[in-house]
Amino acid sequence: MYKLKSLSIRANNTTEGLVAISGLWNDILMGKLSVSFKDHNGSVPIARYNNYESDENGAFDYTIMEVTPEFIALKEKEVREGLFKKYEHREENGDLLKCTQMLWQQVWNDQNTRVIDRSYTEDYEMGMTKECTQDNSAYCRLYIAVNTR
Repeated sequence: MYKLKSLSIRANNTTEGLVAISGLWNDILMGKLSVSFKDHNGSVPIARYNNYESDENGAFDYTIMEVTPEFIALKEKEVREGLFKKYEHREENGDLLKCTQMLWQQVWNDQNTRVIDRSYTEDYEMGMTKECTQDNSAYCRLYIAVNTR
């Protein structure tokens, strides 16, 4: 038996790419792929976007991996240092996909209006389904790498 610590695919923001990302999550959640993040010492799953071909229109590596609370604390420190911009959203209806889509749309809007200057080095995405919350809402958080000025 094996346990993966991370799993990566090459994807993009086309319909086909988003279907591949969704399929990867589905395979993990349905137990088809044995990825190890069943709340080991507070560890949580997170998605990393990196190895960008260009910008949000090009291909990128999409990795689902397990991280510890210390990793999240490091990202929060990097937000305070101006290396990442944090985006958060709560979807009252519990729709995690809608929650995530709304956040990414906000990132792209901020990019287009020059509120942020993305570095396209690595970005992180965390989500919590309504089944894991007390208020039956979905939550999503993004850490977007930005260029420092």
